[in-house]
Amino acid sequence: MKSKINKIWGVGLVLVLAVSLLLSAAPVSAGTLSWGSETIPSDTGNVVVLAADITDMAVGADGVTIWAVDDTNNKLYKSSDAGKTWSDKTSTWTADTTFTSPILIAIAPDDPDIVAIVSGTIEVSVSTNGGTSFGALGTVVEGSLGPCTGINDVAVSQEDSGTNYIAVAGIEAGPLANIWYFNVGAAAPAWKETNSLGGFRSATSDRAVAVEFSPNFASDMVMTTVTEEDAVGVYFEIFSMNQKLWNNSAGFGSGYAKALVTSAAITNATASISLSPDYLGSDDALRVAFVGLDLTGLDTSDGIYRLKDTSLKEMMLSIDVYSIAYDGTNVVAGQAGGGNSVYYCSDPLVSSPTVSTASSLKCPGGYSSTVTNVIVAWNGADVVAGAIGDQSAFAVSDNNGKSFNDISLIDTAMTNISDVALSADGEALYLAVDDAQDFSLFRMKDGDWQRVLGVDAVADCIVRIAPEDSDVVYVADQLTKVMYYSSSGGDEKWFSRACKYDIQDMAVESAGVIYVAVKDEKTVSKSTNSGFTWKTAKSTSLAGTLAIAMIRSLDEDELMVGSKDGYISYSTDGNDSWTKISKVIETGGLLVQADASGLDDGDFIYAASSKADTLVVSWEIGESSSWTDLAAPTSSGYKAYGIQYVDGILYVLTSDGTDSAAMRTLGPNDSTVTWCSLATTAADDVSVETQPQSLKVTSGSTKLWTSAKYDTAGTPVEKLYSYTDTLATEGPGLSGPGDGAAIEVNRVSGAAFDISFSWERPSKAIKYQLQVAVDDGFNEKVLTQVVPSTTTTTSGTIAQIVGPGAASPYTLSFMPGTTYYWHVRAYPDGAKPYSPWSATRSFSVAELPEAAAPVIIEQPPAPVIAVPPTPEIIIQSPDIIIPTPEIILPAPEVNLPPAPAQVEAIPGWALYVIIIIGAVLMVALIVLILRTRRPV
Repeated sequence: MKSKINKIWGVGLVLVLAVSLLLSAAPVSAGTLSWGSETIPSDTGNVVVLAADITDMAVGADGVTIWAVDDTNNKLYKSSDAGKTWSDKTSTWTADTTFTSPILIAIAPDDPDIVAIVSGTIEVSVSTNGGTSFGALGTVVEGSLGPCTGINDVAVSQEDSGTNYIAVAGIEAGPLANIWYFNVGAAAPAWKETNSLGGFRSATSDRAVAVEFSPNFASDMVMTTVTEEDAVGVYFEIFSMNQKLWNNSAGFGSGYAKALVTSAAITNATASISLSPDYLGSDDALRVAFVGLDLTGLDTSDGIYRLKDTSLKEMMLSIDVYSIAYDGTNVVAGQAGGGNSVYYCSDPLVSSPTVSTASSLKCPGGYSSTVTNVIVAWNGADVVAGAIGDQSAFAVSDNNGKSFNDISLIDTAMTNISDVALSADGEALYLAVDDAQDFSLFRMKDGDWQRVLGVDAVADCIVRIAPEDSDVVYVADQLTKVMYYSSSGGDEKWFSRACKYDIQDMAVESAGVIYVAVKDEKTVSKSTNSGFTWKTAKSTSLAGTLAIAMIRSLDEDELMVGSKDGYISYSTDGNDSWTKISKVIETGGLLVQADASGLDDGDFIYAASSKADTLVVSWEIGESSSWTDLAAPTSSGYKAYGIQYVDGILYVLTSDGTDSAAMRTLGPNDSTVTWCSLATTAADDVSVETQPQSLKVTSGSTKLWTSAKYDTAGTPVEKLYSYTDTLATEGPGLSGPGDGAAIEVNRVSGAAFDISFSWERPSKAIKYQLQVAVDDGFNEKVLTQVVPSTTTTTSGTIAQIVGPGAASPYTLSFMPGTTYYWHVRAYPDGAKPYSPWSATRSFSVAELPEAAAPVIIEQPPAPVIAVPPTPEIIIQSPDIIIPTPEIILPAPEVNLPPAPAQVEAIPGWALYVIIIIGAVLMVALIVLILRTRRPV
């Protein structure tokens, strides 16, 4: 019975331990362990739109609603996230009108759902539900002297008693300037003209070129305009919607209409108005306005003007101004005509304001000779802008117009991702892209892509960042001398640089120290002032006959170069001298890719070449006399275009021109190097960018990056791939048995109980290698098995029973009184790589118990049975007397049967014999039981 209890307890203990492990082990986050496409700027959300031209724009007061007109593509866009993405609203508008250029748009300052649009056919439509639908207001009615022949501007007022006014500035046949307005929400809405009302310069003005309602329209009912008269001048005028009168006739003073420019040379004008947020028509001290002008025939008077009531200040002249905006503190203005400059002023109300120009490489649309007509507006604390021309875009400035980043509606084709650069922590990511004509550098910021540099007539650029400061970024137009440098991550300013030599490749040692490998040479030049000046190029002493293919900076003063014909040299004194490795990696090898653990004696250099059928080799500095083949798996036609050594891990990226593959080893210096594949179907079907270095890795998370160049059909692709190697730096987390666990021995069988080994499943790995040994160095292994060998699992915890009762091949007899050690790692399985070994744990098997002494039961003596003499048995027969009844009647005849024979009594001695036999049988049974009982 005790034996059965022990067995039940042992089985129960195993079950309890297994269940407790399953309950206590928390599932780990599982990585994909595959190459995946990263999000890049694309036509999703209309971030990239070919040939996009933003001809007009309207910004809502809610900080998120923005409308834009793309006149070239006949598109109307709306953004509900401050311009990051856009939805196409063309169909909801064109259902009520036609798309005829030019298109003008305006939004109510107090209700972002109210939008007015003017078509070139002089049709106006309005939406009061945020663009879900539009209603046509019809063609602008004729003026008193003739029909409307053109509209130059549109504006929407604040709501006043349930009415929002829409005003258009244009030309009445004559030509005469006129302003028409429509009272949306009124009981009887209709178009009304204003040039027939008192005080307007209708008799002489040729055109109204701008219109703007007061920001406090609900209080002052004021509207402003700019009118122009050929050969005479440009004027600023004020209208009272309450009095239906203009200028002095409405009580604004004899200074109105106010002349901004007077000249006989004027033949035409465009203008933009921005009123101070506290503008109040009823208070001359608060009548502050800014006007931007672009005059035909009088370029010297183009510029920015300030009006404090009728006091005029020419803030900056001889600049073509397309638009202007004032937020109460800062003024910004966008260029018209032949450029995309933005002008900004932080002291616009002082007597002598200072107007500056945004960085030439940081204007909307970047540095492009074709971008022009910049529209600017304030959106909260940011300045937003749009423009037209090749490489134009919707742009945002967070520093009051000093610099802009393009974030959407970017007119570019991302047909060639030429390079990618990222910081060691992966926080900063740069993407170099071109469309074979113009270059764009995008930076990931706060989860969104922004174009931080755009340059026309530049392609095939490479990008590098400083290892200690990812905001220090260099861009080089490969095979030319053209370079660009920024110390602000490209956000605020770029400096143009001219290298002394044509650039093959570039390496950044620190914020100010950079090196370039000279095109078609074996020489390297150094700059210590961020590329402003360059030292004379020095020879790298490369063996072979061909020039440098790549250069890498490992640390301060530590450099290495790989040639185009299979050789490597390195420098440990910052390009002063070089040590060549005279042994070729492989004969005919091209475009060497190289990295190293360091450049001191005992460090290793790792290299591969772009010769078909990849060869990966190593060289121990101070020890090697020939390259050591690391026995990397090879595939026919695959060449190495990237190699990275990170924290003891070696990665190699290869391609055959149509497909790509990556591999890695955790022990490049082991006596037997184990490789595994990192390939997946996503990255298999493209060819990676080939030179000069196509593989980048972030340390810590060990995230790999590469860009695609062509698909299997040879078509250019727009892909950025990444692979997070979560199995590279840490093995599985062990769950049970606990370290130092004591394993009991079965007292009946003398064998240790089975053990449930369990661990957390990392990164969707499906195979594991379990090792058990009698030493912590695992030199004397007693078990090495793959778990599971043929099945997959999705559980967060893996468990495997090992022991004398386990199924093969996990059967193992643990020796009593022995300490064992165990660990586990993820095991290679197709594209699922292996991991480092887990931590090592031990367990001890108990000693065999001492044999119990046998239990001896002495046999009792046979009982003595004495049979007493048989007693004399006397049976006294009773006398039977039958009384004679008294018979009164004659007695009937009675016949009695004869008496039965007398039964003989049982002799007394027989009863004693029966009792004695029963007693003997009972004693015999007891003896039998005692003799057959097992000793304990």
